[in-house]
Amino acid sequence: MATNETDTLLGKKVATLRKKMKWPLKVIASHLGLSIQQIQRYEKGESKISAITLYKISKIFDADMMYFFENVEKSMPRQKNIQLN
Repeated sequence: MATNETDTLLGKKVATLRKKMKWPLKVIASHLGLSIQQIQRYEKGESKISAITLYKISKIFDADMMYFFENVEKSMPRQKNIQLN
């Protein structure tokens, strides 16, 4: 599945938190049980971050989940309203 601007925004927020803690990639990779390369792909917006992985990241950094979704609406393409019956 292709990534989009929202994936890039989420990845940048992960990178910001990691850099604020002055952690190398290997620390967060170890906490998540993922490779350094996968964390790099997340941070660059090249891979989508699953909901459970984002939740784990929020716990690792003691960050509110809403932090990741600030300004996300601006990065999403406009969609038509969907009528639910």
